[in-house]
Amino acid sequence: MSTLPELAGEIFSCPSKDCPYRQEFDRTYGMGRRPQWLFWGPNEYPFARCAKTRTYIPIMYDGVTKVMFIAPRPSTEEYPGRADLFFMDVLFQIGLVKPWWKVEEDAFVYYKGPFITDLIKCRGRARAGLGPVPRQCIHFLKKEIKTIDPELVIALGIDSFNTLREWRDDLGIGVRVVRTYHYAYPFRFRKEKMLEKMRKVRENIANLLSMS
Repeated sequence: MSTLPELAGEIFSCPSKDCPYRQEFDRTYGMGRRPQWLFWGPNEYPFARCAKTRTYIPIMYDGVTKVMFIAPRPSTEEYPGRADLFFMDVLFQIGLVKPWWKVEEDAFVYYKGPFITDLIKCRGRARAGLGPVPRQCIHFLKKEIKTIDPELVIALGIDSFNTLREWRDDLGIGVRVVRTYHYAYPFRFRKEKMLEKMRKVRENIANLLSMS
């Protein structure tokens, strides 16, 4: 079984050059930037111009929480984008993450909490929609699930939920999968709805875990 640092290294050095999501990113933003982005992994600061690579982790997995959030794909915004920061703040308000705000494992960590990842690892514009998930991304997600061994999976948005249902057997998901909003939608339109929905998720997590 891969450790999380090993798995992050595999994802950031993904060999699939012909992946349509990677090609889309390269066409739009040039080939000098890393297309992969991880909530839980050491992402590079795009403005770093020094000999030592500067990295940050939005939400480092705490190694304890057996809840796994899965979103469709990372956005193209720099660092954690505005929607990402909104989602992180919602998780903080409902007590699912705790502030860390210090360097750990050579990366600046914003929060620690549950494991949060994406189906597709390359960044892209949300309005482009979600097409078929590449086999390589399914391979990475399967490794993430095996490493974390969650007792509950929360799909962020209908695209994630439907894809997880379609690939459930291939991914080896043997626990309950529930759906909530993708945080980008309420961030743009109805922020209070996301907070209300996530509070309900938080209130029911103990019961859901006991039923899984």
